[in-house]
Amino acid sequence: MREIVRIRARRRDISKGGLEPLPEWVRPIGSNIVEVAVPLDDSRGRRFVRRLRFLNRALARRVHYSAWAERDYDEKELHGAGLLRIVIESTFEPRGEDCRTRFDSRQECPDCLAGRVVIPPLRLRKSTLPRNADIAQTIAMDESVITRRLGKLLRKARLTGFTLGPIACGGRTRVLDWHHLVVHGDAGYLVQPSSFGSDPVDVRRGDDRLCKTCRRSRGLLISEAYVSRDKWDKSDVCITRDVAGLGMGCVRPSPELLVSQRAYAVLRKANARGFRIEVAHVV
Repeated sequence: MREIVRIRARRRDISKGGLEPLPEWVRPIGSNIVEVAVPLDDSRGRRFVRRLRFLNRALARRVHYSAWAERDYDEKELHGAGLLRIVIESTFEPRGEDCRTRFDSRQECPDCLAGRVVIPPLRLRKSTLPRNADIAQTIAMDESVITRRLGKLLRKARLTGFTLGPIACGGRTRVLDWHHLVVHGDAGYLVQPSSFGSDPVDVRRGDDRLCKTCRRSRGLLISEAYVSRDKWDKSDVCITRDVAGLGMGCVRPSPELLVSQRAYAVLRKANARGFRIEVAHVV
């Protein structure tokens, strides 16, 4: 697996505090912004990330940036994984709440906003559902949808751990081409060495970002996912008990979505779109 952290910042900020990326890492984005592709399999890349982390924790020298990780796997690594993490990249709006979807909020955390449950049907605006994806989610991040085509293939393969709920548009009109993806398969809690933070530079271990109220939300999952073999219920489609994400505004923390090799084979054969795949470790 090759892992790259992509960092975007103003050119002058990157030069602060001795940050010296190699020229081949840097790509201009406009006149003032650069993107730095930092390889973590290179000791110089790891030093760069540690230096940026140090500067950001010394508030007087903070560097304003955005960062995300990209992981590239070969086929052997993907086929040898105990589970695979589905990272949904196709998003759309408005969210269900803006389309009069009702929620059961009895288990919702008042601090991190995790825990609400859709009361069927999930109501969305049909015209905004993506045309080039098979799995997608609203900008709220806790409302996932799946095309009728892919849902039919998952059912035909007799995969376990999920149901396909209705989606409504307007009054009683049903959206026939899409389903609400409702996952009940249990992957257990994320376990160490899973790491969390606000981005791949600000990585924390343990309970540094644990919500003190519900003790389920830990910030964004920065590393690969690790789950316990004893806690996973062996469903083909499952979610973690803890949730990842930064609850703020309209965004809600949500569980990590994991699939078995059987489900991955169906996704590959269907050439499903709208997400990327990462290895998840069962330990």
